[in-house]
Amino acid sequence: INAEYMGGHKNAVFHDGRVHGVRLLHSTPNRDPLTFAIATMSSNPERVTFHERFLTSGNGSEIWGPFSEHGRLANQWGVNAVSRAGEAVGAAIAQSVTVPAGACSSVAFALAWDAPVVKFGLSSHPYYRRYTTFHGADGDAASRLAAVALQQARGWARDIDAWQRPVLDDPALPSWYKATLFNELYFLVEGGSVWVVDRKATSRQYWGTTPVSNLPRTTRQSLSREGAAREETPVAEPDVRPSSFDRDTQGRSVSPPFCTHYRTEENVGHFLYLEGMEYLMFNTYDVHFYASFALACNWPAIELSIQRDFSETIAESSVPPPDAADAPQPSKWCFLDNGNPGVRKRHLAVPHDLGCPTEAPWDKVNIYCIHDTANWKDLPLKFVLATYRDYDLSGRSRSVLADLYTYCLHLMQHAFANHCDKGACIVLNDGTHPDQTYDAWSCSGITAYTGGLWIACCQAMVRMSEDYDQPHHAATFRQWLAAASTAYSGALWDETLGYFRYDNSASPQSTSIMSDQMAGPFYCLATGLPLPIPEAHYRRALRTVFEFNVVRFGQLAAAR
Repeated sequence: INAEYMGGHKNAVFHDGRVHGVRLLHSTPNRDPLTFAIATMSSNPERVTFHERFLTSGNGSEIWGPFSEHGRLANQWGVNAVSRAGEAVGAAIAQSVTVPAGACSSVAFALAWDAPVVKFGLSSHPYYRRYTTFHGADGDAASRLAAVALQQARGWARDIDAWQRPVLDDPALPSWYKATLFNELYFLVEGGSVWVVDRKATSRQYWGTTPVSNLPRTTRQSLSREGAAREETPVAEPDVRPSSFDRDTQGRSVSPPFCTHYRTEENVGHFLYLEGMEYLMFNTYDVHFYASFALACNWPAIELSIQRDFSETIAESSVPPPDAADAPQPSKWCFLDNGNPGVRKRHLAVPHDLGCPTEAPWDKVNIYCIHDTANWKDLPLKFVLATYRDYDLSGRSRSVLADLYTYCLHLMQHAFANHCDKGACIVLNDGTHPDQTYDAWSCSGITAYTGGLWIACCQAMVRMSEDYDQPHHAATFRQWLAAASTAYSGALWDETLGYFRYDNSASPQSTSIMSDQMAGPFYCLATGLPLPIPEAHYRRALRTVFEFNVVRFGQLAAAR
């Protein structure tokens, strides 16, 4: 149904100090509140005129006639009528000013809307947008939002200018880079983004494979399908094989449980944005790894909230435990690359995404179904590196480690137990199918991309373990780092051209030059971590990537 013609709409003039306008109360099929407002600001209300209600199906003469003759509207308001079915109604405001000869003047208008409720396709409850924290969730805030915009617009412009000025005035940065750096931020508000106040505990489709008492409080709530009764029922221990950092030299356990508290310095709610308009997946993590720098550097609290949202999914699985006799069977899931059935979310796997608009984001993660991303070797490593980046940018806040360190520890432990060469202490790609974000490319053995992420992760884990007073963990990660760095350079370094080869297989593509061999060292440099390989190698590799993947590739773009 076309909501503008369904009837039940009502317009009303409002005055809020120097702000004057019309509020348009909109009727919606699902009865969710929706209000628009148009407004202007003037210390002399006599200069502001209105046409509170007119039919948009007409020719507009009732608006244009008096305005074209006198520069004012007919001041028709107070009708207090509700539109009938089939009618579409609009409103208009005008402000007149006196402009002396040779002078100029400007008049500001604001358009605001208040749609406080967010609903998704399969979600059982509504969410409330972040701004309702400050303006209420009743759906009557449009006029207040318009007033705030008019009153604070100049201050916002000054703040934006002060924020951009250091970059714009930097002579070392090319103009195309400056424009791109700021203009591409549009995607954070125009990329299907959703920012909500809070997530309520719901009947999720996932079951913990860790004792509930050892999970963060918010995860405990979200895993509970039957309230306190289910919370009292423990489920299986985490399926993580023992490794050297589980016990100290006397054999005593030193691996902490999943963190038992979950807090943030600033409650900024929860943020989603789509990978793209053709990829309807929220917070796609393999590419968020790169894009998240925009959030981490400008709005770090939002980035941390996303990182924490992903952390809540790590211990979850879409397969119910054997003792869950009353649990519904998991929905059928089929991977498109081979047509085989599979599991949507596995325990100790970082999900590819937090869901899609047509289902229930946060509750039903991993809408991507081309490959089984539980086998992707790079997703857990990207989580570890992003955690260290966020920790570093937080000023080394211990609360960040308290929330996220143990997840990083279990991810690294799981990767070492299941995907690593135990002698070389380095993660291996399996070569049978794409098992990393480049989902049309297979790679085998030690690889420039995933291996580079792994040794950067070992470096990050050394630093986080030391800062979190876990010296035994730090010692183990140093051992892994030393062995993995040696194996990585020995298997991949091409001294003639100066780069790390695609992988150490005998395949024709093994000598390819991949740009993302620089992903690991980039994160190290961005966060002040020591480079795990001599800097001279990375400098040569970067020059080689630039020469072959940018200069020789032509004018289209850089090549991965």
